[in-house]
Amino acid sequence: RFAAMPKRKVGEAGLDWSSLTFAPQKTHGHVRCVWSEGKGWSKAEFVASQTVELNIWANVLHYGQSIFEGQKVFHCKDGKVRIFNDALNYERLISGCRRLMLPELPLEDFQTAIDLAVRENIDFLPPYGSGCSIYVRPVLFGSSDQISLHPATEA
Repeated sequence: RFAAMPKRKVGEAGLDWSSLTFAPQKTHGHVRCVWSEGKGWSKAEFVASQTVELNIWANVLHYGQSIFEGQKVFHCKDGKVRIFNDALNYERLISGCRRLMLPELPLEDFQTAIDLAVRENIDFLPPYGSGCSIYVRPVLFGSSDQISLHPATEA
């Protein structure tokens, strides 16, 4: 699904792949998509930051309206970049969204966001043969400011 060539190359981040652990690793940033009642989903945008800004009254902080998924991305022997089981990860995410009354991101938008995050951080993808992968963690949470118990109007 990668249409454009990345600006950076696989493995160029200069990390010691043999000593990596399952822990957060600072990268170039993350992808952000915002949903609001009446407007729907925004286009995926890359944000060069490790943080998100939330209102102190955000639904996620008071009612825990949040869900995440986790998926691995590999650099393969043939030089291609492959995302492991993204369709199943998407199905689980949507199932959780329904239970938590969070808006459902369309599959195409989900895949676009994952692709953009990987492309912009491609130099953090361990090279083939390293035994490592990138772990991408899509997170969806209610971000509208509210103190009553009802579905978020922004996520």
